Parts: sequence; structure tokens; C-alpha cells
Amino acid sequence: MIRPNLRSFAAAVACLTLAPVAASAQEGFYGGPGDPSAHRLPRSSYQAPIQDHYIRGSTEVWDENRPIESFLGNVADRSWIRLEFLMWNNNGDHDHIGAPVSGLQANSRGELQGYTVPVPLVDNLNGGTVDTGDALFPNATMLGTKDIPGVRGTWGLDLNGADMEMSFFGMGQSSSSMVDNDISAARVFVGLTTPPEFGTSLFPNTAVPLLTDGNVSPVADVNALIFSESFSQNLETQMWGSEIVFLTDSNAPGGAGASFQWLGGFRYVNVDESYGFVGKAVNIAASSVNSSTINNFYGPELGARLALSSKYMTFSATPRVMFGLNDNSSSVSSVIQGVNGTTHDSRNVDFGTITQINLAAEVHLSPAFSVFGGYDFMVLTGITKPFDNIYYNSVTDSLGDRTADIGQRVELQNLVVNGFSIGAVFRY
Repeated sequence: MIRPNLRSFAAAVACLTLAPVAASAQEGFYGGPGDPSAHRLPRSSYQAPIQDHYIRGSTEVWDENRPIESFLGNVADRSWIRLEFLMWNNNGDHDHIGAPVSGLQANSRGELQGYTVPVPLVDNLNGGTVDTGDALFPNATMLGTKDIPGVRGTWGLDLNGADMEMSFFGMGQSSSSMVDNDISAARVFVGLTTPPEFGTSLFPNTAVPLLTDGNVSPVADVNALIFSESFSQNLETQMWGSEIVFLTDSNAPGGAGASFQWLGGFRYVNVDESYGFVGKAVNIAASSVNSSTINNFYGPELGARLALSSKYMTFSATPRVMFGLNDNSSSVSSVIQGVNGTTHDSRNVDFGTITQINLAAEVHLSPAFSVFGGYDFMVLTGITKPFDNIYYNSVTDSLGDRTADIGQRVELQNLVVNGFSIGAVFRY
């Protein structure tokens, strides 16, 4: 009977002894908050936090809700593109080749001696006066660059209260030449008994006249490069440019009726040209002269556009003028009877203008597509041209011997470009 009571008493004492220790462990050492580790499960048994993953679909390449795509979309909605095929003429002023000659007479039919009627010449450049027979002075009037193909593209943008147009045009490289390889062969073919190098009235030589120490000489004593075998000349040209203009808003209500717009902008035009000839006398080495020029026009331009529009057609005229500069460079080189002459190079910045008027008739096939035809007339002033830069001179030394001395004298001329165009307009 006593043992169970003792066991119960011992158990009660043990519980009372351990109770404060357990309470201290839960409340802290000085009665503060309990140690969380005393009543938490080990960390290894914690459940990992649950994360909510949302899998999105693939992003679209073009999204008009984004700022960049929205801006580009607005630009496209207010844009148009015009593409044109050009057929233009480059009308340079090419006349007689060589220096002027005094004492030339005209006959009763108005034919000028030396240019349409052969004239007897002596060769003063080969150690003395050698009779070479009759000769004609050459000309370059048949040289011309006509019907040059090209393209022009224009991008237009409708701004708030104005229009902007950016355009670029380029012409293909054009070449024009005159060749006579049968000067002496023609005389041999008809059986003339004179030497092949001797010109006749029916088969004259070709002679390029020269100044004498910078002075014009009479025909009886003119120094000249005389070619009795062959003579050929060649002219090449290439032209391209670009411009950007801003036009005031059209004053035509709804885009129909007569309208007037001022325009202003910036323009650049490049013109590259080269001219040269090669001649040969019988039993003498060939002689050649080559000249080239590069013209870079740039500057601001002003103008206007007048238009008459309807639902089906639009007629417009756009005159404009550029006042700017021409950064140009030129070069002249020569080979006289197989001996290289001096090469002359020059670079200048001169005042230049470009005046152009564009006439166009446009047929609207739909609100988004039109076809048109046009005509352009352009004048470039203050341009240097290779044909005019050659200085045909000869010098006399202390012994009286005469030698050809081809130099360069840069002159500014005008260039007229005109022609037709056809194309189409695409509106977004």
C-alpha cells in the first residue's frame, strides 16, 4: 500500500521540479519572450514557400501600343513615295578645239577658212617649217550628252502645318565621241601620189592651233599640233544630287482647287566631267590632251509650288533657286609626241546657283496610287567645264625653236540640263 503512494509522490515532486525549467525555456532567461527555437520544428522540415508562376505567350514583333512602333506607324500613315524614270539632256557649249587664229577669210558662201575650207599649214613644232599640206581645225559641236537615263526618288511627309520632301536623283554616266582613224588611209585608198602625211583639199589633215607665247598668231605662221593619221575625241559626264525642302501648308480647302505653297530647304548637286583628244601623225608618236573637272554645288534654296488639283488630276509647277557655293577641282595633262607634259591641278570655291523649274501632270488612279509625267529645266551657273579649261599655248626658246606648252586656265561657265520624266506615286 505504501509503494504506490511513494511512486505517486516521487512523480509529483519531479513534475513540480521540472515545471519552472520548462517555463523558463519558454519565457526567456529573465522572464522575457521565449526562444523560438525551443518550440519550432527543425528547419529541414520547413515547407518551401509556394511561388505563383505566370507563363506568358510569345511577344509580337510589331506592337503598335509601344512608343516606337506607334511613332513609326504615324509617320507611315502620313507619308508618300514618288519614283521617277528620267531622260535628260546635258547641253554643254562645245565649239572649236584649240586657240583662236587671226587672218581667216570667209568665201562668198560664208564658209570660214580653216573650219569649213581647208587651209595650207606648215609644222613649226618639229625643228623647222615643214610643209604638211592642207588642214582643217577640229570642233566639238557634235559632242553632246543627250537622252541620259536616270532615276529620282522622293519621300514626302505630312507635318503639322507643313510638308517635308526629301529627294535623290542620279544620272547614268554618259559618253560622246568623235573618231577619225582614216585620215591618211583615205588618201592611200584613192591612189594619191602625194606622201601619206601630206594633206589635200579633199582629204585634209586635222590641226589643233596653239597660241604663240600667249598671243594669237596669224594663219600663215600659226603653231599647231598637226595629225595626218588619226584624230579622236571623247566627252564624258555624270550628275547626281539630293535635296530636302519644307513647304508651307496648302491653302486649298480639302486638297482641291488652286493652291500656293512657299518652300525652303537645302540642296547638293555633283557634276563630274572629262574631255580629251588623241591624235597621231604618220611616223610620229601620238599626242594627247586630257582634262577633267569635279563640281560640288551646295547651299540653301527658296521657291514655291503652284498646283491645281481635283479628285482625278493634279497639275503643278515648282520653280526654285539655290544660292550657294561650288567647291570645284580641275586637272589638265598632256602628252606631246610621246613626251609627258606638265600636269596642272586646281581647286577653288566659287559662288554658284542652280535654277530649276519642274512641271508635272498627275493622274489619280486611286487614293493610294497615281501616275504622272513631268518636265524639268535646270541651269547651273558658275560651273567649271573640262573643255573650256585647256590652255592651248606654245613657247619659243632662245634659239627660236617652238614647243607646245599645254596648260590650264579655269573658266566658269553655265550648264543647261533639261528633259522629261515619268513615274508613280504611292500613298500609305
